[in-house]
Amino acid sequence: MMNVLARALRIIPKQQVTYKKFKKVTVNVLGCQVNTYEQPITVEGSIQPTDQDTLYKLGIANTGDIYTVFLRGNAVSIAQIQSNDIIVGANGQVYNIFRADIWEYYPDQDWNRILVKRAKKYGN
Repeated sequence: MMNVLARALRIIPKQQVTYKKFKKVTVNVLGCQVNTYEQPITVEGSIQPTDQDTLYKLGIANTGDIYTVFLRGNAVSIAQIQSNDIIVGANGQVYNIFRADIWEYYPDQDWNRILVKRAKKYGN
């Protein structure tokens, strides 16, 4: 069986995608709980706007800033752990993972389709 992502990355736009896997929650010097992450991993992938059909099926058609990321690796969604992993695009934009379709369990597939929401920047 062929690797679908390897074939697709020949024709769809690709970029370096940094993946930060959630490690644990720690308490900082101010007493606030903060997420800590494993060392970032950079892989080749693709960040694409999510199609309207997918957004309608998920019931989030009017939500903005939703993207689909195709990347190799085991990305875990917020539904599976207490906090979410982070994707950082080549332009430095940060995305929060909220859904992952685990395709890597299928024969000859080593990748995932991940739905992400662009993280908001508050303040300066």
